[in-house]
Amino acid sequence: MGSETFARQLVYLASTSLQERFGVRATRDSYVLLDDVLERASDCVRMVTSNHPMAAKLPAEVRAAILALEPRLSDDKFSRLSWIEATVDPDWKALREQAASVFAAMGISLAEWEQRELRSHDA
Repeated sequence: MGSETFARQLVYLASTSLQERFGVRATRDSYVLLDDVLERASDCVRMVTSNHPMAAKLPAEVRAAILALEPRLSDDKFSRLSWIEATVDPDWKALREQAASVFAAMGISLAEWEQRELRSHDA
């Protein structure tokens, strides 16, 4: 249960295809805001730093991967970028790759989570 909560919070940050679909090619009815994606990731970091019971159950490797997001999340330039700008920004790419590494540390397939999200929006 704990890993799934963190995966749900981080999937849009980790996924290039979800950023393309719901950020760059967003529609009025199907979109995600860049600031919301950043806030969800920040929530994950806060849960780990505050030793939230759900975060405390995670393996040390997963907690470390989540904490590694923090220095990049504190770069407030992201809140000034559009999705199009973010997707080509090298710092955003590094942040996205770090979020993807959280999935790897959890042993969760990012590709499967991407498909799950896409199906949930197509239903």
